[in-house]
Amino acid sequence: MRFDELYERYLEERQATSVVKGAKSFATYRFVDQYIYLEDIFVLPECRDADEGKQLLEAVAAIGRAKGYSKLMGSVVPSLPGAARMLRVMLHVGFELHASEKDIVYLVKEI
Repeated sequence: MRFDELYERYLEERQATSVVKGAKSFATYRFVDQYIYLEDIFVLPECRDADEGKQLLEAVAAIGRAKGYSKLMGSVVPSLPGAARMLRVMLHVGFELHASEKDIVYLVKEI
């Protein structure tokens, strides 16, 4: 078993987190209350302007819709590197500000 497959099984078993993989990217998510909560999205730097992240969001949204969910939620920690770019990207693809507390901003998108 490859490391990525092993780690994916670990996430599913320990944290109820699932993974969607792209060619040069991945997203982790879980179902929390009425939301599909996006935990992480990573796209290789050279692919960040090629809609790779948008394709991941669409894949996660399709999984959620099939299970009866209608909202994606994600968060950004403003103090982390790349946070401003991630916030701009999330707003650009239709997320809206939901809440903020301490050092975290929550965003929601209807799917």
